[in-house]
Amino acid sequence: MELLKLINNINERVVDDLKNRLSSKSKVSVAAASFSIYAFNSSTEVMGGFLQVSDVESCSYVPFNEFTTTELGLDRGNSVYSMVHSSPSPFAEEYLKIFNVETF
Repeated sequence: MELLKLINNINERVVDDLKNRLSSKSKVSVAAASFSIYAFNSSTEVMGGFLQVSDVESCSYVPFNEFTTTELGLDRGNSVYSMVHSSPSPFAEEYLKIFNVETF
């Protein structure tokens, strides 16, 4: 079983982890504030963003609040650091379960 990994976007980058993980059959889901228009219109609650990769084994990247080059680790942006957790199955599926629950 794959372990939880902390990606610091300095020595190791999210984009490199994604390159190693993605295949032509992978399904990628992004739940970020900039994409969640339905949730914005329906609720005033805030949900942290995440990126989900579903393949043979699922993996979630948290926090993932914007689909930008900074979040992917391609550039540093204005942040002092940009730590991202990579959560393997079965933890990865829990993020989708939370997102898919209709609480609106």
